[in-house]
Amino acid sequence: MILKTKQNIELKIAFNKQLNFLIKFCQEFDRGNEDMAIMIAGVLRTLLNESNTILNYGSSLIKKTDRLKKLCENEKNFKDTSVYKECRKLSRSINSQISCNTKTQKKSNSLFGLLELNNVTFIDTRSSDPKNENESRFSGYKVTYPEGEDPMKYYDLMKEIVFGDNIPYSGLCSKLIVINKDHSYDSPRYYPHLQNRNYTINSDIVKLSFNEWWKKGIVLTDYSSFSMTREQLIKTVANKEGYAHVDVLYDQRFEFFNKSREIFITHGEKGSTFFENTPVGATIRQIAFETIYTIQKELSFILDPTISFIDKTPISFKLLFDAFIDDTTNEEYIISCINTIRPYIQKIDIKRLKKENLTCLTFGIYSIQYGELERILKIFNEKGIEVKNVKRITL
Repeated sequence: MILKTKQNIELKIAFNKQLNFLIKFCQEFDRGNEDMAIMIAGVLRTLLNESNTILNYGSSLIKKTDRLKKLCENEKNFKDTSVYKECRKLSRSINSQISCNTKTQKKSNSLFGLLELNNVTFIDTRSSDPKNENESRFSGYKVTYPEGEDPMKYYDLMKEIVFGDNIPYSGLCSKLIVINKDHSYDSPRYYPHLQNRNYTINSDIVKLSFNEWWKKGIVLTDYSSFSMTREQLIKTVANKEGYAHVDVLYDQRFEFFNKSREIFITHGEKGSTFFENTPVGATIRQIAFETIYTIQKELSFILDPTISFIDKTPISFKLLFDAFIDDTTNEEYIISCINTIRPYIQKIDIKRLKKENLTCLTFGIYSIQYGELERILKIFNEKGIEVKNVKRITL
């Protein structure tokens, strides 16, 4: 087989294809399909990851060949001189080849590396430095309190939540906590920072060298046994979770962060509250956001002008439906539930029409997260409120 080196223009075409894949996968993730995090990780690996794989035959085999070589070097161990010479020759050859091949490296090139783009600085959107444990324990939480209530009234509960959280730092995620009037709270959920409607990128944003950003910055840690960098997370998901292939062997750190029954908030004798999801998908989505933002701002000279970029709130959705309530139903309470159960609702339009003893409320609800709109319908179903004429629109 004859191999040829790709020309620079061919590499640029490949780069833009991968970038387009990344944008499409991110849009699908934002529609509520969090499994797309695997595809996102695969493209990020292609764009960013360079690795040197050492072909290691294992230390135990090397020790055995060393022992064989020593035995064969001593003629006293052999009665037949010809056998001794043959064994000595073979042992030296085997030992030499194993030692040589152990040092052989197979390089995996990234598109960033092939195009010599690794000198670009990447934005770092982590919520705080994980080395500062006291600070980071309280960062990254998005808390919604009951409407009209003083947040300080719930300070002790929030403190209990934060210090009962067994994943104290997930720097690229927001943790959504919705507190109710009776001091209970719904199952928390992880979101990438970009999907917080108040999240902005300004001139003060931290920028890191590629090596610092990719290999050294911790994005997940329990401050005890497990921590992962962007590189470790992306390579693990891409290599073992189905983008390249599925591996029966697993990274214990990744399994800890990826199992929903491992992610919880403890309440002492009261038990535990489990998160609706894990931080893995949201973290990968935020890494993709950092990558896309950096490419768009720093590498305009290499980009295909036909690519449509996504911004901080990449896509919006609208949910239309009619809800019928009787005179005893508190309309304001229902609307309050919609506003407080999830903070990523952008806008709510309501039209009212009286029909005999019922009031028909026509809702138009906008959100940047498709799954949030589906949860609103679930709220109405749980309260026994009839819903008709449901329409879902992508804006």
